Parts: sequence; C-alpha cells; structure tokens
Amino acid sequence: MTAQQLFKDITLTLEDDSRFPYSIAFLGEIQSIKYFHAFNGIKGKIAKLNNGELIDITPSDAYSDAYTLRPPSKVELFEVGNEGYFVLYDFRKIDDHKKPDRFYKLVNNSLENITPTGEWHFSHRKRNTIETTSKLFFKLEKMNSSRFGDQEEYLFEEKNGRLEMLTLPTTTIKNRKIEFLGEANSKYYFSVSGQGPFNDHPSHTLVYLYELNNGTLTDKTPQGWSGSFSIEYFHINGENYFTFRGNLSKFDCYKLVGDTLTSIYSQDTRQANMLTSSGGLYLVKSSLKPRLYELDNVDFKGITPSKFYHVPHFQIALLCEHENEVYFSFKDQHYQVYKLDTNKLHNVTPAGNWREIRFLYEINSKKFFCFWAESGNSHVFKLENGSFTDLTPSSTWSWDIKFVGDSASFDHAFLTKMDGHEILRFVDQNNNTHLYKLENDIISEITPPAPTGNLYKIWPIAQMNDSVYFIGFISDGTLYGGTQYLYELRSGNFSNLTPQGANGIQFYRVDNKGYVRLSDNSGNTLGFHELDNGNLKAITLPDTTKEVEIYGEFNGKGYFRIMNDSRESYLYELNNGTFYNITPPGKWNIRLAILPGFRTPNYSSHLTHLIEEENKFYFLSSGRLCIYPASIADLSLDSASFAEGSGAVKITATLSAPAEWDVTINLTFSGTAIKDSDYTASDTTITIPAGDTQSSITLTAIEDTAVEGNETVIVSIVSVTGDAVLGSTTAVTATLEDNDWPTVDLSVDNTSLAESGGQAAITATLSEPAATDVTIILVIGDTSSTAVANDYDSSNPLITIPAGSTQGSITLTGKDDAAIEGNETVVVSISNIIGNAVTGSVTSVTITIIDDDAPDNILNNPGFESDNTGWTFESPNGDASWAVTSSDADEGLYSAAITFSKDNSARSYLYQSDITLELGQKYVLTFSAKASDNRKLSLRLTQNTNDTHRYSNSNWADIDVTTSWQSFTIPFTASNFSGPTTNDGRLYFILRPGVWLAGDQLYIDNVIIKKVP
Repeated sequence: MTAQQLFKDITLTLEDDSRFPYSIAFLGEIQSIKYFHAFNGIKGKIAKLNNGELIDITPSDAYSDAYTLRPPSKVELFEVGNEGYFVLYDFRKIDDHKKPDRFYKLVNNSLENITPTGEWHFSHRKRNTIETTSKLFFKLEKMNSSRFGDQEEYLFEEKNGRLEMLTLPTTTIKNRKIEFLGEANSKYYFSVSGQGPFNDHPSHTLVYLYELNNGTLTDKTPQGWSGSFSIEYFHINGENYFTFRGNLSKFDCYKLVGDTLTSIYSQDTRQANMLTSSGGLYLVKSSLKPRLYELDNVDFKGITPSKFYHVPHFQIALLCEHENEVYFSFKDQHYQVYKLDTNKLHNVTPAGNWREIRFLYEINSKKFFCFWAESGNSHVFKLENGSFTDLTPSSTWSWDIKFVGDSASFDHAFLTKMDGHEILRFVDQNNNTHLYKLENDIISEITPPAPTGNLYKIWPIAQMNDSVYFIGFISDGTLYGGTQYLYELRSGNFSNLTPQGANGIQFYRVDNKGYVRLSDNSGNTLGFHELDNGNLKAITLPDTTKEVEIYGEFNGKGYFRIMNDSRESYLYELNNGTFYNITPPGKWNIRLAILPGFRTPNYSSHLTHLIEEENKFYFLSSGRLCIYPASIADLSLDSASFAEGSGAVKITATLSAPAEWDVTINLTFSGTAIKDSDYTASDTTITIPAGDTQSSITLTAIEDTAVEGNETVIVSIVSVTGDAVLGSTTAVTATLEDNDWPTVDLSVDNTSLAESGGQAAITATLSEPAATDVTIILVIGDTSSTAVANDYDSSNPLITIPAGSTQGSITLTGKDDAAIEGNETVVVSISNIIGNAVTGSVTSVTITIIDDDAPDNILNNPGFESDNTGWTFESPNGDASWAVTSSDADEGLYSAAITFSKDNSARSYLYQSDITLELGQKYVLTFSAKASDNRKLSLRLTQNTNDTHRYSNSNWADIDVTTSWQSFTIPFTASNFSGPTTNDGRLYFILRPGVWLAGDQLYIDNVIIKKVP
C-alpha cells in the first residue's frame, strides 16, 4: 500500500494566500452530522460532512461588516434538544472595540441569523450559556467602549427566529450576574446577583430569586429576603426547595407549593448546611452544639442521637447511601456511623475507636470502607445488609491505605473484577504498592515478586481473554527514573514477561489484541511485540524507529505515529501484525498529535486523526481534511443465478466515492463450475475510470448435454491498484443452473398387501444418474385413497437418491386391526422434487390392502350342521317335505334337502325367524343351492307376523338354480321398520306353485347374512 492510494483531500476551497496556513477545526456533531470550520488568512467557511464531502453552509451575511471567520475569529457550536446553535466571534479590535458576536440557528441544514437587535457579545464570564433539558439561554453583555462590554449580564431566549431578551424587574445591583438554579413543571429558576447599593462597600453582594414562566421573569424572592447573600436550590422527591442565607445571622428554607414559597425552617444563624440523598433532604445546624434534622414533608424533624445532645463541636456528615438506606458519620473524639431508619438513627459502628472513616468503592451492591484505628492500624470493612464486616487480613495492618486516582492522597483500591476476582491495590507507609485478591470476603496478597527490591508501583493496563496485564515500576531513587516490568496474571498466578534489558513499556490495544513497545533507559525503542498467550511475539518495526505513538483503532487496524532517528514522523497502519507506511504526501511536523475533544478549534498543521464515520477515517493533514481510505471497492452481482445455455450474470465493482485516478480490480475465479468449460468471463479485471464509481464484467453460461447439476461460480478480488482499497464484500457467488436433468418415475413391487404386516416397496427411478442428491417428496394416501393413515405404516415420505445412483425406495407396511373395513387402496404420488431432476410419466402407484376381518353371521345354524335348529319348513298341502341330509353338501357335512311328491306342487316355505336387523345398515346375503333339475327359487325378507311387510329395499327376483352347486349373493339395506333395531325379521326361501314336479329335489347350504362395513 502507498499513501497516494489511501488518502483523499476533501478540504473546501478558500481564497489562497500562501502567507497564511490553511487550518480546519472540528466544531461538533448535531443529529449524527459533523460540522467543521475551515479558514486561512483571508477567509473561512462553515461546512458539514456528508458522504465523505464537506458541504459549505456558511451564512450569506457571515462576511459582511468586516466579519471574516478567520483567525482571530472563532466559531462555536452548541446543541440543545437536537437543535444546533452557532456563535461567530471576531476578536479583532475595530474602531477601538471588538465587533459584536453573531448568533445562528441550524434549520434544515442551513444557518439562520437569530442575532438580537443591537450590539451584543457573550458575557466575559466563563459560562455564557445556560442549557436546560429543553431550552438554551444565552447570557449576553452590551457592547461599549470597553473591550469586554459593560459587564452587566442580560438573559436571552430563542423565540420566533431571533434571540429575544427576557426583561428583568428593576434592581439596584451592579455587575449583574445570572445563574441557573433549576427547572420544575416547565418553569425555570434563576438567581440574579451583583453588588449592593453601598458605594463605600462594593463587596456587599445581593442575590434575588427569579422565576421564568411563559416568557416572563418574576421576582420570587420571599419578603424580608430582598437581597440575600446566597440562594441554593434542591429538588427532592418531586418537590422544590430553596434556601436563603443572609449577610448576617439568618438562614431560611422554603418549599415551593404551587406558585408560593412557604417557609419550613428559619433560624438566626448562618451556620447551617444542607445535606442531600437520593430521596431525602437534611439540615445540619453547625453551632456550639450541632444538630441534625430530616425533612418530613413540610417540617424539619430533629434526628440527632441523644448521646450527642450535650457534646460540643462535633462533626456531622452524610457518609453514604446503601440499599435504600442512608448512613451518617458523627465525630467528636472518635468517628461513629449511624443508619437512618424510620426517622431514627441507629449506631452501627464496628467495635473500636476510629479516628477516620472513608468510603473506598462499591462492587456488586457491596460498599467498602477504610477505618483508621487510634492505634494506627487500618481496617477494610464491607457494608452489607446494614452491618459492617471486617475483611482486614491482619489485626496489626498498620499501613496508610491509599487509593490512586483521587485528587487527594486517597487512592482507589478496588480496580475491577479481574481474573475472576476483585483485585485491590494498597500503598504501604513506604509508598510501595501491594496487590490483594478479594475472594469470598477474604483478602489475600498476590503481589508479584520484583526482580530487585519492592515494587514501588504496579497498575493494570489491560484485561484480554483469560489474562490481566500489569506494569510494575521500581524507582531508582530519582524523581522519575526507574525500571518497568510487564506482568501477566492468569488463573491467580503472575508471570514476568519482561525481556532482558527493557526499561520502559508502552501498551496498545488493537482489534482486541495487545501490543507492547519496549524501550531502554534513554527511551530508545528496543522492540514491538504482540501479547500471544503469555508470550511476546516480535513484530518488525521500520528501520531506526525511535518513538511510537498510537492514534487509535479503526476496522480492526491500528494507526501509529512512528518517528525515526532523524526525527521524521510517519503514519503507519498495523494490519495483522505488519506495519504499513500510509503517510500522505506533503510536509509533516516532527511530532503528530491527536485532537482530544474538538470543542476548542485546532489551528495546528499536525497530522491528526479526527473522526471515524461510514467506513472512513478522517485526518487533518497540514491543516487540510483528508479521507483515509480515499474510496472502498466492493463487488456485487445483478442476479444470484444464471441458466446453462444463454444465461448471463453481471459482476460489478463499486467504489464508495469517485476515484481520483483509474482503479483496477484484479479477479480470480473458483467454485464447482470451470471457467471456459462451463462459462466464459468477458474479462479477468475490472477497470473503473477516474471520476466514476462503477464498472462491470459479464459471465456467460456454455450449453452442454451433461447431467451435472447446479454449480457455483465464485468471483473474488485478488488485489486493487489505484485510488481504492478493499471493502467488506470482496467475493460474490453465482449459481450456474444445469438444464440437463433426468426424469423420476415411481413403481411398486406388490400392488396388494395383507392387512396384517404385508409389505410393498415403492421405488423411485431416475432415467440416468444425477450429479447431486435428488430427494423425492411423496404424498402417501391422497384424497383418492380409501385407506387412512392408521391402516398402514410408512418409514418416510421421502426417497433420497444419492448422487451417481438411479434408485431409492421406501416400504409401505399394512397395520392389522379388528375393524371390518373390506379391502382398501393407498395411492402414493410425487409431491415435489428437490435436486436436479423432473417428474417422468409414472407419478403415482396404487396398493390394495386386503382386509382379513370378516363380519359375523346374524343367522343361526347357517350350514345345517346342527340338524334343523333355527329353521322351519311349511308345506300347507303336504306336497313337499324336508330333512337335513349328509348325502350332498356344498360346505361342511350337511345341507337342507327338500323333496317334492306331486307335480305342480303348491307353495312351500323354508324360513328362519327372529332375525335382528339395524335400520339403514347394509347387509349381504349369501347361500349355496342346487336342484335335481333346472328350477327357479324365490327369497323374501319380511316381518315375522306379516309376510307382506318387507324389511328390504332390494328387488329379490327369482333365482335360477341348476343341477350344480352355485353361490348366490344378494346385497340389501334394512328398512321399513321403526329403528334403530328390530328382532322380528324373517328370511323366506319360497318354492312357488307350478314350478316343482314330483320327484324334484332342492338342496340349500351355507346361508349367511353379514353386515357390510
């Protein structure tokens, strides 16, 4: 990588004058849009950053009346409620005084002038704006012959597109100063202070209370307090309180009730102070005998412990809040701790005489304190559940515990939760640092041993993965001299990672990896290393590196300033353990700097990392704004697939911004499809001309007859040359769809199967092997099937044919049951095919399940095997007789034999009575019959007592009986009776008159009536 490929200058064009350096300052951000002030010795501009470009939004009147927006001019940006306000200053003296300030509001991405009428400038005092939750107030002073104005502050609010002054009631004070106290219920409270009317006592200060409501300021100072010494405001539990302190011995506390201030406490003393907790307000009356009071709605109730009633000059302080409880400290000769519980204080002081108590830290809802005993011993206590527990490792721990980080000598002990524990750091009386581990309320020392002497200081620098890294420092006795050591804490154990000869250590974190620079006694760089599982992995630095300074991390890469022995500085990118020089062209300062907050404009010409936005890095380069990288190249395709034959897909390279010069993207092709065999590419590189953002190549499919299945084409960027770098999408994948697919047909080895465990194999067959797996999704038992799912068992409704094979099967198995269902059919058909195949000519097969459950016969003695039981024969004229015979039978051993004795015999009957029938039920009658000669036989199903009342809707015509046994079947539906059942059915075999002759014989056997399922 070279610098010219990575940086792009986007600075606004200004009038050129080589006598003045070009500078740019970051003003701030409003609604995710960043604003800058660019200037040189001639003019300046205000701009917003949009899609990698600076857009000029300078107001049209910014240059009128000698306003230049260049040094010593200044632009400042304020934000309130997502609204942006700009103030334009000009510090140059014109006509013996500076020009008035100008004020603008950001409206629809343009600046509208809201400057008030007259000549005004910001108050010379430090805080010249008042920002509330929803409003921005300006404190301005009138211009006069003085460079700083008349030093009388006026309050302005933005209204109707201008800054309008809020009129103050007349006061006699001078050098007026306005301070914001607070807001409540859309009302705002201010204190207005200044010098009193006594000219001979100019230090006599008066303070008034004002309320702003609907644009009007009203004097709310209580009667008798016209000109107090000071006013304080407190907002507790949704209520508003004000305290007034007089110049003499007077102190009052008021509660705001509606629009009225009501006094709830008054004393002729100035020795009173307020203490606040998250839910309480407390008054400490500091006098000869101090007293503590708690606010109870509209009154202060005394809560001083009785033991202090007669103790003079003791001290009261709010120690802490913990678990919704408030703790106070009282000190006369010794410190004591009291917990406030239901308007009463309870002594919870640990046993001992304590000369001092201080809060240390809070971890996991536990507070930790240091108690100093009169004996000189120090103790660490834990506050939990309203009581203190001593965690001190030794009863004679006499160290002066310090906690580094506080403004005083009180150092923070609790660092963080490291290595699975809380790690504490203490400083002993000799200022040596000790590390302790807090585990299960036990403090134990884990200070690593120093190579020589004691560790003077030790502090953590990073926690990564399962390790915590520390730097230890041993002083050599001089003010700053000494040796540093690098330690790793893992699983409770310390390891010294410091190489031989290293004296100084600098730590850097990039992409969640740790890096250290090692230096000697003179500050010369000895090496640069990556922390790699407890080891130091060397990384090659540029030759003659003297200084290394990190700018920051961006997209997993680190950016460093590296200075050589010639004191020339360069910008380097650390990417995957390798340094790349990306210094933009031009002249550079020996030292480079980072802008820390950007609130104050920076007029430096250093190379400076400003901001990160939209995958870009912004730097100040010799006062100009540059983008790194200049543009980013990504790949895309216009379709995810293209068909074999005439199909094509377009591969497009897109830049995030137009290139300053041609960009060439070099490509490689991979995947399961083979270039120039399965497809062709119009080119192997994509060139984007300067000024453009896109260019493409085309992939075209080649037709063949091979059954290959769908294949993939992967197009990847190998490298980029020109004004761009790789983006996040460096490869795209297209699917080449095969149009040569085999067909699928179904077959079955058994078209019928037994209900009880019979099996049929359903096979799917490809016309030729497929290149990839083919899965056939089946529907088993469609709407044309008579069988239901409970009649059979299927192993799987899917058939998968592996790549290279032609067949796959599943098995259908009959499931036995006791239901009389008759034979049923199952239709198996193809629902869908996943893979490179299509349906053939046979898309379904049918299997018949043979029912093995016969219904019961509702007749008695159907085969006449039990003589003539259940049957009756009638021949009114005696023309025929019957008997059960074994001489001829169709089934079994016996049959019924009827013999005729006369020609033209009269009507005779063979019947069975009391047959039970179900109304509407379907039945089937079967029987066997033969005669000695061909004759006709009639049948009828009737009521027992009425042979003309038929119980069947069928037409039971005459049946031809031959000289051989025949089986006859007559289906019928039971009807013509009131249901649901009847048991008076009668089945007749009717031998009609004139049909039978003397000597004829009729045989009947195996008479059955069964329900039809």
